[in-house]
Amino acid sequence: MSRTAPNLAPFALAYFGFFAYLGSAGPWLTTYQRQLGFDQTTAGNLMAVFTLSAIIGGWIAARRADALRGRRKLQRNLSIVAAVASLFWLFVDQPWMALCVVIVQGACIGPQIPMLDGATIDALGPERRRYGRVRVWGSIAWGVATLVIGMVRELDPTAMAIIPLSMAGWLLAFHACTWRLPDTQSPVRSSKPRLDLAAAFRSPPFVALMLASLLHGIAFSNYEHFSARTFEDLGVSPLGVSAILLVGIFFESLVFWVAPRLLNRWSAITLATVALLTTAARWWVTPHISSFSGFALLQPTHAFTFALWYIAAMHLVSRLVTDEVRTTGQTLQFTAFAIGMAVGVAAGGAIRDAQGITTAFHHAALVDLLAVAVLLATARRFASIIPIGSR
Repeated sequence: MSRTAPNLAPFALAYFGFFAYLGSAGPWLTTYQRQLGFDQTTAGNLMAVFTLSAIIGGWIAARRADALRGRRKLQRNLSIVAAVASLFWLFVDQPWMALCVVIVQGACIGPQIPMLDGATIDALGPERRRYGRVRVWGSIAWGVATLVIGMVRELDPTAMAIIPLSMAGWLLAFHACTWRLPDTQSPVRSSKPRLDLAAAFRSPPFVALMLASLLHGIAFSNYEHFSARTFEDLGVSPLGVSAILLVGIFFESLVFWVAPRLLNRWSAITLATVALLTTAARWWVTPHISSFSGFALLQPTHAFTFALWYIAAMHLVSRLVTDEVRTTGQTLQFTAFAIGMAVGVAAGGAIRDAQGITTAFHHAALVDLLAVAVLLATARRFASIIPIGSR
């Protein structure tokens, strides 16, 4: 009997709404904090707390989602709270107030990507190589949201309220989309499945992927959370910042779209290694560029930094764990990356204030090269993966 093709439109809409939020927050939130008078060290520490809160919230939610089969309900409830928390940025004027907001916002945001990814992979089943064709709508949305903010700020550089308003608005749109998502989890059973963590951390491929994700997160956060602030400090206009970011999004979307062909031709471990090597070169070159055209020419490499790495990592996780503990497996990979992001953004902010962006980016390049070494050292182990199940 042939398997009915899944309806992927609800998933595409959900990715669009959530990643539009990320396009409003990721590159712009530290810029918003600069208007509040926060230096780069303070902004870096706040974003580190946001990421740590996302890690804790993501882990707790993922375990409950798998054990109680409550993924959809958690997505809906947490997205509403996150939208309200985003609006509170309008009233922040002290670091302690920002700290309260990022803790709540992070805890509610953290579970969303792993739960959405897990639901999508479950829906695709044996067709999981098509994941990129769904995820690409998130990249498009990220570009749309950051372009809108850039255009508004180009017209009025003081119109900073657009940032929290955009975050909240897109989260509300995402919440509406979650009501259309099908329930792809299997029904609750008498024994509640939980990922066998002991088996996971005895698996060399699993540990290698987690460590590489951690290191890549450290390197990536120096760019992700400070990108708009960096470009503006180098003299690029707000609309120019959006244009630079859109170049990266275009090539990122292209990689997501052709991902099935890439995975048919090369192994996921090969794609992950190429992504990390290209990214290391990108970080080394970045601080030596000081023009709009130079950044625009470099931005296509973002397709390797994010899209190619993400596709490869997602595919490896789907092979490393069984479907009954999919949400937890995806969350562990996200957690490793997020811990790296928390460490990287705090360190990056401090290094930028103390030694400048050149040192910060060069350190990031070396960290990504270390991630390459981790994958190459265990590459043969990925050829024969035994999926990790529940305990």
